[in-house]
Amino acid sequence: ADAVEAIKKVALGRRQRPLVLISDRGRGKSAALGIAAGQLMATQPQHITLIGPNRRSIAPVLNQARHVLRQHGVDGADGPLEPLGFRFMVPAELADELPQSHLVLVDEAATIPVPTLVRLLMKCPRIVFSTTVQGYEGTGRGFAIRFRGELEARRPAWREVRLEEPIRWAPHDPVEAFISRALV
Repeated sequence: ADAVEAIKKVALGRRQRPLVLISDRGRGKSAALGIAAGQLMATQPQHITLIGPNRRSIAPVLNQARHVLRQHGVDGADGPLEPLGFRFMVPAELADELPQSHLVLVDEAATIPVPTLVRLLMKCPRIVFSTTVQGYEGTGRGFAIRFRGELEARRPAWREVRLEEPIRWAPHDPVEAFISRALV
């Protein structure tokens, strides 16, 4: 709930105050992005751009947004979300075009080169970077070290929210520990 409110604050609060949402896998980063996007789109027309590695990887975000839109009785929530103001881009598209949106959500930001993240940071006044910085999706060291330095220098009012409690499994679940050891 805190993460959802922080995302909405980026959209509705002061500009140039990016949010970084960080956690290990299974903590609800994508769900928080989708819930916040759905709530924002349900209350007023929004142009929201979601950037992620591929459409399959952002499916949880879209599913959560769709679920919230259905709960609010928004027409068209069962179909493609693009007519409602939702746009998806892959990082390769960012070389040619940067998003023009009310809010930009970057899922798995550690998979995107730091120079591209900096371009997004400078171009998009309302942006949320969500990522796993350790684990089998990559070490995330460029994000954790180099991009944090860029955030400090360019947007000192940035904020970080960490999700610690797992929602995909129980806390201290031995299966999570096994998967982490096996795939790191």
